[in-house]
Amino acid sequence: VDGWLKDCETRGIDECVNTMLEDDVHLACSMAYTNVDGTPVKSGDVLSFDYYTTRIETVREQLAKGGVRFAWLLNNIFEDGTTVIDDATTTPAPATTTAPTTSPSMSCEEADKVCAKSFNGSYCKYWLDQPVCSGSDEPCSCSAQSTAAADF
Repeated sequence: VDGWLKDCETRGIDECVNTMLEDDVHLACSMAYTNVDGTPVKSGDVLSFDYYTTRIETVREQLAKGGVRFAWLLNNIFEDGTTVIDDATTTPAPATTTAPTTSPSMSCEEADKVCAKSFNGSYCKYWLDQPVCSGSDEPCSCSAQSTAAADF
């Protein structure tokens, strides 16, 4: 773990970020974009279980490194505990669009279709305390009894 931050602690933030990027590029080229047999991974390839098993520990380590390094960056960027709030550079909130809402009297299949019309591939998460279309905050609802549920 100490080695993950060596350049950060000794050479500063610029060298720290450069080291992170070099590590990531090296691993991407040598492992992520290369099959177990050494051939390049191509779009549409189905990755083998050997691909997974030979890389999962590296992925876990990279995730751990990312967490440690991100914490170090935050601690050093906001070293004195201050926060930065600058209204002049705040990105305005995007305009919201409202999708047609579903009603409790419609079946869940119908509610799913309404959600899917507004958000491709979406469906109504009717089991939540406040049901919404998946992938959004758009409210939805349906009667829990649906024709598909009745078929079971």
